[in-house]
Amino acid sequence: MSVSKLIVEAGDSLYLTATADIKHADIIPFGDGIGVAVNDAVIGKITTVLMTGVIVRPVTTADTIVQGDIVFWDDTNKEFTSVDTGIQAGIAWENKTGGIVAEIGVKIG
Repeated sequence: MSVSKLIVEAGDSLYLTATADIKHADIIPFGDGIGVAVNDAVIGKITTVLMTGVIVRPVTTADTIVQGDIVFWDDTNKEFTSVDTGIQAGIAWENKTGGIVAEIGVKIG
């Protein structure tokens, strides 16, 4: 079977029915990972969720993160963390020193 018959779409985004009100750029936990809302949506409406790319968000101040580390999403504090929360965000795109308030880029997907 040819590769062209195996690939059904690029997989960069998906449509998701909102289970809560969503704002543009909200992090959406999805299965064991995350996506980013492309637009606003109210409960019950369909929205587009970006599933690939590098996104920038705050990271837990105490954490030291090395480029290439697996990073998790803390949905309570709305930040990346090195602590396994059960929601794997992706791969750290840059370093972050512990004790510094910062944002980092994380490759999702």
